[in-house]
Amino acid sequence: MTRFVSLSEFLWLAEQVTGTDADVLSRSSRLNLADSALHAPQASFGGQDLYPDLIDKAAVLAYHLAWKHPLVDGNKRSSWASLVMFLDLNDVVWDPDPLTSMKRNRQCSPSGARSGRSLVRHVDPRTDAPSQSVIPQRRSATPSSTG
Repeated sequence: MTRFVSLSEFLWLAEQVTGTDADVLSRSSRLNLADSALHAPQASFGGQDLYPDLIDKAAVLAYHLAWKHPLVDGNKRSSWASLVMFLDLNDVVWDPDPLTSMKRNRQCSPSGARSGRSLVRHVDPRTDAPSQSVIPQRRSATPSSTG
């Protein structure tokens, strides 16, 4: 059974990375955006998970938290902390040096990622979980030539 990050756990993480008390963060008018992002990895249709793979779920979590921007400050840091917590809660070992490589590759940051797929490509090799990612590749904007 997959264990997801709760809103109270996210607020605790956000408190740790921003230094703002969780009680203050909990009174934010954008708290609904955090709650929505925290539920994104649990999305399903017709009884089937949209993201059955743990790595996909982790990437979707981080991407939505950074993209929805629920905090005044610390959204990217909180999204990465949530990603690491989610993997830890599900017994997935995370490489201890993810942020160094993230700084070198901005497109893979949750807010800089062009798609959930690029974030999965960053997270997947840094874990011990077997990935069976179902997040589709982004389609090219230009038609391919068959010439």
